[in-house]
Amino acid sequence: MFKLFPSFSNSLKARITLLTLAIALFVFLSLMLFAGQTLRPLLKELLAAQQFSTVSLVAAEINEALLFRLKSLDKLAKRLTPAARASGKIDQVLLDGPFDDGDLFNGGIIVIDAQGDILAETPVAATRRGINVKDRDYFKSVMAQGKPVISPPLTGKKSQRPLVVMSVPVRDAQQDRVIGVLAGMIDLSQPNFMDRLTENRYARTGETFLVTPQTRTIVSTSDKKRVMEVLPAPGVSPWIDRFMAGYEGSTVTVNPHGLEVLVSVKQVPIAGWYASVILSTKEAYAPINQVRRTVILILTPLACLMIGGLIWWMLRRQLAPLMAATSTLTTLATSNQPLVPLPITRHDEVGALIGGFNHLLDTLAQRQHALQESKEKLLLMASVFTHASEVIMITAVDGSIIDTNEAFTRITGYSRDEVRGKNPRLLNSGRQSAEFYRAMWQRIATEGEWHGEIWNKRKNGDLYAAMLTISAVRDEAGKVRHYVALSSDISQIKAHEQQLEQIANFDSLTRLPNRLLLGDRMQQALIQAKRRGQPLAVVFLDLDGFKAVNDQYGHDAGDHLLVEIAGRMKQVLREGDTLARLGGDEFVAVLLDVADVKVCEPMLNRLLAAAAQPVHFGSAVLQVSASMGVTFYPQVMDAEADQLLRQADQAMYRAKLTGKNRYHVFVPELPWKSPLAGRLQGSTAPDADIGRKG
Repeated sequence: MFKLFPSFSNSLKARITLLTLAIALFVFLSLMLFAGQTLRPLLKELLAAQQFSTVSLVAAEINEALLFRLKSLDKLAKRLTPAARASGKIDQVLLDGPFDDGDLFNGGIIVIDAQGDILAETPVAATRRGINVKDRDYFKSVMAQGKPVISPPLTGKKSQRPLVVMSVPVRDAQQDRVIGVLAGMIDLSQPNFMDRLTENRYARTGETFLVTPQTRTIVSTSDKKRVMEVLPAPGVSPWIDRFMAGYEGSTVTVNPHGLEVLVSVKQVPIAGWYASVILSTKEAYAPINQVRRTVILILTPLACLMIGGLIWWMLRRQLAPLMAATSTLTTLATSNQPLVPLPITRHDEVGALIGGFNHLLDTLAQRQHALQESKEKLLLMASVFTHASEVIMITAVDGSIIDTNEAFTRITGYSRDEVRGKNPRLLNSGRQSAEFYRAMWQRIATEGEWHGEIWNKRKNGDLYAAMLTISAVRDEAGKVRHYVALSSDISQIKAHEQQLEQIANFDSLTRLPNRLLLGDRMQQALIQAKRRGQPLAVVFLDLDGFKAVNDQYGHDAGDHLLVEIAGRMKQVLREGDTLARLGGDEFVAVLLDVADVKVCEPMLNRLLAAAAQPVHFGSAVLQVSASMGVTFYPQVMDAEADQLLRQADQAMYRAKLTGKNRYHVFVPELPWKSPLAGRLQGSTAPDADIGRKG
């Protein structure tokens, strides 16, 4: 059988591509090796400079901290005069010093006399008084030289804890003879100021050390377990011996564990210590190694693929005219649907034949393109239908559900299979009447669309508000084929509107109607009073002694008192009456269908009693009274709601002036036809004090 294409091993394109890739790979790896060897010394120099800068900062901070502590000790030592010692006030001098919080010397401070006995200490609980330390170098050196000393790490005689002792001389009154030593102790086993600098690791594996060359002992380090560890003896590690001799700088060496490390050292001059930062070169050179691994494992294969693909494509393009005719003829021999057009390389009979063949291919490609576009449109419509956040429901003309999207299931709780073939009436909440639905479908029939709010019911029985749009889908002849409903859950919007209405119309503290809602209810009450011929009463109530409660017990107590009294007064009123809070300690009650004063009097007395009842707030008992002003409607001159409030307010002030804890009735000129005219004018004088509680 004739082989149109040669095997891969015999392919000219394959051999040229592989040879080019091999050359490119060799050049690329050579460049990487050269770049790595060039960058490594530069990176070492940069890291060494950065690391030395870091250790210099650490050494400087340690030096400043030690110097500050020596100065503080010296300042305190000057206060330890022979007079203070003779009077036994050494302990008081220590307590008055700036060291009682343990921040500077977490191991405490001691005062030592010339014989080496500890005379005083702080904190006193350390119980070191009476111990003799004349054999300690920090005592002998200060007594001999009269200069401050910072000791190497040592073990406390009684505490057996690792300590660093800072000592200064205590002189006589003439400041020319050393009579004792003042020593501050830093407990290395407890948190101290050096930890803040050495516990912070440098990079991921780096460590910071403080070392005293005198005893080759570690003072502080990132690893607390190594404190007081003695470094190898002289001659074991040349680089350690070099640092002990006072070298400052950075170097790469091998540590006692066999690891190559980058070491930077800086002296702490005041103590004779040195600070060092040690970082593994494995981590130090990690960026170069990471870049090298990335290039070798990722970039190199990708580059080979890209170069190989490009070379393959170029060769194929150059050789395509040679294989085009043969490929097409072979394809025609095995299939009636050639997939690619033939290139026209010559304008002769063969070219004319190929041109006719290409025209056929072009026609087929156009048809395929049209089919592809239709497929993409269908996929897009299906994606929109499935992933839309709004509910989408498609029904037949008879109302049976054809399909729903995922949002329908999420919002209603019904799956697609549960509702398919059923009527959307299963979502009916019962809150809309049959007339509502008739009007809705009439609108759809005439205009082809309906839009509005509706209440639906979920599968679990919960009701929710929805914004619904129903559209009729017609065919080319204008006949309705389907209905499409789009809806979204607006329950949260409805709840927010209700919350705003609550805030606008009700007092936030007592939950009673506020001034705005009171005005609306009074207008409605006046209209009903005129229509039904039944009088009403407006009561203006102000609490007596409320300011004193606020001043004595605070605003929380005042708020609690207002809430309790408001609840009690609301309970003594009838169902149709209104109790509102104007603000502060002022309330207004609107009493409906009040035939006369005698009918109103029991309610007024109940209001006075409710306001006067004690209220418990914690261990305190709060008690106030109320002064009330009362006015009635209708009157001779037609009165508005604001005028009635002013009348009741005026009467309330009369009640306060006449003794408080009572009500006062404002009696205007009443119409002779009014039901109140004879009852009020025949029994009381205008503006009469006709009620008192208690």
